[in-house]
Amino acid sequence: MKQYNTDSSYSTIWNHIISVVWVYIMIFPTTNFFYYSIPILLCLLYDRNNSRFGIIAPLLILLIPTILLNLEQPYMDFKGIVRLVSFGIIFFTFASLRGYHILFPYIFFAAGYILLSQVSISYGIPILATFFDNTYQISEYNIEVYHTELSSLSASDVVGGARLGGIFVNPNNCASYITLIYVIGLCEIKQLKNVRAKYFFWGIISISFVITGSRTSLICFVIITLYYLYSKGVNIKRYAVLLVIIGLVLAYSSLSSLRMLRIGDAFSGSFDGKMVIFLEYLNRCDNALFYVFGAGDIRVTRALYKIDCDGCDFDLGNVFIVFGAIFYIAYIVFYYKIYKVLSTEKRVILFVLLWSFSNSILISYRMCPVWFISLGLVYRNALSRRTKLASS
Repeated sequence: MKQYNTDSSYSTIWNHIISVVWVYIMIFPTTNFFYYSIPILLCLLYDRNNSRFGIIAPLLILLIPTILLNLEQPYMDFKGIVRLVSFGIIFFTFASLRGYHILFPYIFFAAGYILLSQVSISYGIPILATFFDNTYQISEYNIEVYHTELSSLSASDVVGGARLGGIFVNPNNCASYITLIYVIGLCEIKQLKNVRAKYFFWGIISISFVITGSRTSLICFVIITLYYLYSKGVNIKRYAVLLVIIGLVLAYSSLSSLRMLRIGDAFSGSFDGKMVIFLEYLNRCDNALFYVFGAGDIRVTRALYKIDCDGCDFDLGNVFIVFGAIFYIAYIVFYYKIYKVLSTEKRVILFVLLWSFSNSILISYRMCPVWFISLGLVYRNALSRRTKLASS
């Protein structure tokens, strides 16, 4: 039976450190420094005394043939290999980091920072807009597809259909991080003793979801909120204000110009388009090893099979492309094992996986570590509670 360090000062220090790392990974600008710092930070936070290697071992073992078989592929440069090795470190350190909770001040900071980045664009706040534009450099492609000059964008443009992604540029990317902040906040909400603080949390999250203009975010927000209330077994009347907010947003669907409420388009357009790319890859792929152990990098679609896209822009397909069928199956089993351990209330965190149908979680170099840190803490705490109950 594993022993857990219960010294309050020790726990508090590492809770702050892991919370800082969590926020850092979520909002730090993408640079070479950021790219190489993630595996270093995870190694420094690794706690061998609380190792959870058993649950993650299949994913880590299956990563080895993926790396070895793709070392000589033309699209696998040094950065691509480092990326795969970093995934290995992320897997290896799962649920084995020092620290036990993401503290709520850091959750508020992450949510507020992302919201501020969006508001500064919506209202063209000069100092803030300049800061975010200069700090978060984006590619020419993203400028062409997503970005709008701050001076030409007004608040009315947001209602008219402008897609705002804040520091993540792409609105769906932004909304997926807001979803992660939301569910980890719900898992840690007992830290908030003040009811007003809880409503403030829901308020800032709701506004952040709406302003992205992401259709998937609306679906996720409603499903997560309703499930959480159900799992708590609370009297719905106590949350009348929250339900009224959700109802008003849904009622606003009569304004067809508000992009996030054109839900049908998300399925007939975005999802269908991603599936077409994935099916095209399956049709063109002539390497049996890619099917079994993966191609190692989403760039295989463009480099070898001349598909005009790197990967297919959602984890449902990208996990198969990069890691292969065996890993894909082990990945599903991995989540099922976690699901079995978590209490009904804590299972709310798994709703982040809804983004697998629209965005990248595992394949995203930023989302993957911040997601694994969040899930690992909730999972390890659940195991700790089980151990304490069994010994009492």
